[in-house]
Amino acid sequence: MNSIRRHAKPLAFCLSAMVLLTAAAVLGSADNEDLLQQAQAQYERHNYKTVVTLADKVLAASPPESLLRAAQRLRALGLCRQRNAVGYDYAEKIMSEHAPFKEDAELWMAMGADQENHWPRKKSFDAYKKAGELFEKDEKHDTAAEAFLKAVEMLRNDYGILPQPAAQQKEKKPWTWQDQRLQSLQEIIRLCEHVATLKVSDETKTRALYIAAQQACSQGEWNLAEMGIALYRRIVKEFPKTPQAPNAQLETGGAFQQFNRFVEALAEYRLVVESWPEHALAKVAKQRIAEIKAPRAALWVTKSFLPGEKAEVYWLIRNIRKLSLTATAVDLPAAVEKVQTISDLVGVLSAQQGQVKAEWTFDTPDDGKHQFHQCAPQGEEEKQTTVPIEVPLKERGAYLIKAVGANPDGQSDTAYCLVVISKIAAVAKLDADQVVVFANDVLDGTPCAGASVAAVRYWGRNGRDHASGKIDDAGLAELKMPRRNSCQWLAAVRAGD
Repeated sequence: MNSIRRHAKPLAFCLSAMVLLTAAAVLGSADNEDLLQQAQAQYERHNYKTVVTLADKVLAASPPESLLRAAQRLRALGLCRQRNAVGYDYAEKIMSEHAPFKEDAELWMAMGADQENHWPRKKSFDAYKKAGELFEKDEKHDTAAEAFLKAVEMLRNDYGILPQPAAQQKEKKPWTWQDQRLQSLQEIIRLCEHVATLKVSDETKTRALYIAAQQACSQGEWNLAEMGIALYRRIVKEFPKTPQAPNAQLETGGAFQQFNRFVEALAEYRLVVESWPEHALAKVAKQRIAEIKAPRAALWVTKSFLPGEKAEVYWLIRNIRKLSLTATAVDLPAAVEKVQTISDLVGVLSAQQGQVKAEWTFDTPDDGKHQFHQCAPQGEEEKQTTVPIEVPLKERGAYLIKAVGANPDGQSDTAYCLVVISKIAAVAKLDADQVVVFANDVLDGTPCAGASVAAVRYWGRNGRDHASGKIDDAGLAELKMPRRNSCQWLAAVRAGD
């Protein structure tokens, strides 16, 4: 009895201490659970710094295993979503310590986001792809599609992500940028087509296919564009009611147009108009059809011509099989005195209503396929396949050449150029307050004394100065103008008729 009495108080004290410790542990556990609930709530509100702070408080309390792993997970998610490049490393660390984290799709998704803005983007790509696979395994197809498309985004921004195939490495073949691009494009198409097999909305499926098609068609190579066209056509065929369908049909035409396959492009654009006549893209398709079918003409020369020399004009046309041309005599110095801007010169020359010196036609090689055709100066090693337009004039003078041509629909286009047949050689120099013109006979070198000269100078938005005079016996004309610091100018010389 005495023994029991002697030990009663110490025993009671120990029991009380155990109760207090247990209560403290329970209270601490309850506090940690509350902190983790708060952290989860803050994560859903995207308050990632607060998530990390709350998780750190839990970890500092040395919680039991279940709370420890939950706090580590939330801390990793919070760090990764801040995209400060340290979250990925922390997530890798806790994965190495706790294998179940390696099957956490949401954690992989956050790791992809953490590395998204860091080069190279291989870590981000691998994380997003892993997240997609895990989400798909858990039947979370919408989130899986999001993850796969983020992986695609990384590939589109960095062709260096995927490694060289083992077979190529074994054969020691070079791993060129073109090889990397092709492999990346193939993986983009594979992932996007996989998204289209998931249990997701038709809009998500078409978005994935559309992304892959755009990537293929933007590479500038026809064999790759064909892959994109096939994807666009799949959208139109399998998902005609989705918002992307008319876009896909329009882009099919755009792909053909990009590679100058205008006949095919027209057929695709017409399908947009026929299939979605009330859609806004029908108007765009009509505009592109009109653009492809429109007549286009341009003329230019690269020099002046000596009397008796064959004058030739270079040209560019589209949808025009015959050009009707006229050559009208013009007075260049008189026109220069009147022009307000250099672009006004043709209009001023036309307004002179000079005498028509020649009329003729020129047959172009247009074949009805809406291609551009031209005759332009060629290098010594380049083969000329077209001929320039010969001007049927050899006498001295300045001539405004006008060419008019029509397409099969009766729409016409007009082009102009200036042809000068002269033995005058003129050089002009611009100073702050004058234009100095030197003119002589190109054949014998004598000054063109008495020749008329006119100059115009443009400055600012609407400023212009005109001046005219005569070439003196030394072959010079000094045309005084107000002092200007920066301007453009035009000068012309005429001797006799």
